[in-house]
Amino acid sequence: MSDTGSAEIPLRIRCYNLPGSRFERWTGLRLGVQRGRSEVVQDVSADEAQATFDVTLKVSGEPSPDAGPDFTGPFAQGTRGDRFVYLTWGMRQADNGWDIVRRAKLRLGAIEWEWIAKARQTGEPLEVVIDATDAKGGPVCASLSADQVTWRY
Repeated sequence: MSDTGSAEIPLRIRCYNLPGSRFERWTGLRLGVQRGRSEVVQDVSADEAQATFDVTLKVSGEPSPDAGPDFTGPFAQGTRGDRFVYLTWGMRQADNGWDIVRRAKLRLGAIEWEWIAKARQTGEPLEVVIDATDAKGGPVCASLSADQVTWRY
């Protein structure tokens, strides 16, 4: 990335090993990606073998060894320097609302300037692969650790 300003880059989130639609007292569990403060979109049944979410992030800043990119846009949550995307587990209501059961934070700090430059040049998405089931067989939640996430570009 050789210029400053902001640009949009595509991000593809691939989740595999979904835990199933029954979890504790809930049935009909789904997984989606959160847009804005509370809207969950692109949701799929947790009975699916995998789920893929395509989102767009705005990135700004200047390539520097001292400062990482800043991500904004409707899917970026958190504060500058600590941005993330929420993967949200829950159930779709009859009025199309959403009952949240759990959320997982996909931290964006691992995204490197080189990857951003490639995404801008090619239009191809950055990709992250996530095992969606935790060690106890439930939906992953909280901040995803580096061993739960594989970034590809």
